[in-house]
Amino acid sequence: MSAEPSRVVAADGAKGELIALQAGVFGLRAIALGEGSFGALLDAALASVAGRHGRALHVRLSTAERPSDHASSLIARGFARVSERVEFEALVEGLPNDATSPLTWAALPDLADNTLRDAGRLLNRAGHGDPDWGDDDEGLELLKGYLAETGLTRGPECIAVGTLEGSPAAIVVAQVNHSTGVGRITYLGVAPECRGRGLGTWVHRHGFAMLKAQGAERYRGGTLANNLPMLQLFSLHGCAEWRRLEEWVWRKNR
Repeated sequence: MSAEPSRVVAADGAKGELIALQAGVFGLRAIALGEGSFGALLDAALASVAGRHGRALHVRLSTAERPSDHASSLIARGFARVSERVEFEALVEGLPNDATSPLTWAALPDLADNTLRDAGRLLNRAGHGDPDWGDDDEGLELLKGYLAETGLTRGPECIAVGTLEGSPAAIVVAQVNHSTGVGRITYLGVAPECRGRGLGTWVHRHGFAMLKAQGAERYRGGTLANNLPMLQLFSLHGCAEWRRLEEWVWRKNR
């Protein structure tokens, strides 16, 4: 397995972490911003993406905290606002278990290339028709990016495949930052032929079980503001809304 490590970019007192989400696609996480330095940080990040032959850069901003000039800085550099996300949180100890799930779950046996390719193919199928799945998303590259992100658990226990009647039906990626105790369900999905059976509830709950096994204390997760089935799952499982984010994307040759 190989994936690009994250990289710190800085300019005019601002600092951010440039994360490789998948081949050629990056995310920028701001670490520190001085007054008027957001544009300079964007310029530094875009220069780094260009130097790595990247094709896209994603930036997420809190709708409650975004200064008015941030949108103009993004637009001036060719970013487009593509979506709004809702993020939730809950204490892991209070989340329901999946003891009576109809799915049979197994973590990946290892992170060998062929194992990850198989999981990547299932991830591609689960992403088909999912509002959270991007046009340029590719399962294997996403898995490599998830497992390369600094500070998060990255072993085979972070990826689980659920089978139904002997066939792969669902996939969950769950990871924990042990320095903060916060866990995330990085991705969950159900194969198209298995949808409409209420399996999403059990897939979400298995993600909780994975976070518990990895020692998470708090869960944070999110989805698009128009993804009604996923919003209903967060509500069903007692997760409270934490924040709303705007997603902005720059694409090469827009």
